[in-house]
Amino acid sequence: MKIEMLEENDKIHFEETIQKLLRYNHLNKYSINRKGNKELNEDYQFVKNNFDIFYEYLKYAGFQLYIVDDQYEKSIIYLESDIEVSKCKLNKLESACLFVLRYLYEEEKMSLNSDNKTIVTMEDLYTNLVGVFNIYSTDPVSNDMLKALSVLERMNVIKVIKTQDDDYAIEIYPYICYVLTNEKIKSIVEALREGGDNNDTE
Repeated sequence: MKIEMLEENDKIHFEETIQKLLRYNHLNKYSINRKGNKELNEDYQFVKNNFDIFYEYLKYAGFQLYIVDDQYEKSIIYLESDIEVSKCKLNKLESACLFVLRYLYEEEKMSLNSDNKTIVTMEDLYTNLVGVFNIYSTDPVSNDMLKALSVLERMNVIKVIKTQDDDYAIEIYPYICYVLTNEKIKSIVEALREGGDNNDTE
């Protein structure tokens, strides 16, 4: 395999980066450090520089590797797979939250500098689930919401943050745009209108 072309130090970096890709499903080009400054992700650059090697290795494992490097806020390397075991079955509430958070991500990005994190409140989520999109007639139960968000957090599309007033905020990652693509939005909206569960998401 092409991996043999790497130097020994790069082979170690390769193994570590493969583990990160399989764990998180994606790598962003930039991250925001604790000081609020933009930093280039070294792992992203390493994969980009050795894309053919990563692509070949992951293809044998049943994954397709993609790179989008034309927009800052969506510059990302991510995985997809057609293997059934790798797909996540979402119920109605999980699907609804995914859809609304995808919408909120785009809304926030239109109004924010692209260097900023995209963070929304639970109130934003409830307002859109009930008042804007009318997916529910009343607010879903809090515990059910947190369970749904924990599923999305395990998919690495969001991070749930506990606030000082014991409420929750939600950081939305750019990866959400590749989990729920424009093509998939139509099908998920139709399923939500029909009240269906168990939408497939990779």
